Amino acid sequence: MESALERDKRLIIFDVEGTLIDCVPQSLICWREAFASCGFEISRAELHHHSGRDPDEMIRLLLPEPAADRWAKHLKEVQGRCYRDRFLGAVKPFPDVRALFARIKRAGAMTALATTCSRKEMHYYCGVAEISDLVDHVACGEEVSREKPHPDLIKLVLSRAKVDPADAAMIGDTPYDAQAAGQASVAAVGVISGGFTEAELVASGCAAVYADPSALLKTYDMRTAFTVPCP
Repeated sequence: MESALERDKRLIIFDVEGTLIDCVPQSLICWREAFASCGFEISRAELHHHSGRDPDEMIRLLLPEPAADRWAKHLKEVQGRCYRDRFLGAVKPFPDVRALFARIKRAGAMTALATTCSRKEMHYYCGVAEISDLVDHVACGEEVSREKPHPDLIKLVLSRAKVDPADAAMIGDTPYDAQAAGQASVAAVGVISGGFTEAELVASGCAAVYADPSALLKTYDMRTAFTVPCP
């Protein structure tokens, strides 16, 4: 009988922003401007440290409690409007995203997206990456009450795909993707395309780290690239 280390992964779950779509710098610009509009000067480095984290949690960690409670809704609205108006229409996928998804499908696995972005933005990203026809399941931030590093998005995808956590792998660009995967008992694979280092991703639970989707495609094998130890 095959062990968990040898068993093929039936479901490959992807984060989107920073993993498939090159948009982290633009998002950080908008977060910085949103905080500045409320009188708070937050550095890019501080913001990037929280990139990919549940935005409400990020705000609570960056601002004192009374200010966080007062400004959270406004900050999210300003950041979202800034990003949609200035950057959304110009962002591009990383190279080889469609080729990677097609390779996974040819291997007989399902694909899924677990993303904090809205469903409307997710559909736009799928369009520019040309993967709409290659995605089997999705879970978006508006469908859960807690975003990464909480496991809610990943658990929702697992439920929709009807796949056991041991048969899935999560690919993301932030420590919060890996932490969410760990809490869902799903193996985590990291990419450094969102700006976090390999060391940071490994420390957060990634069993393997790659540069970007192109690197994943080059090394892709259902028994090597995504056959990683289960948490």
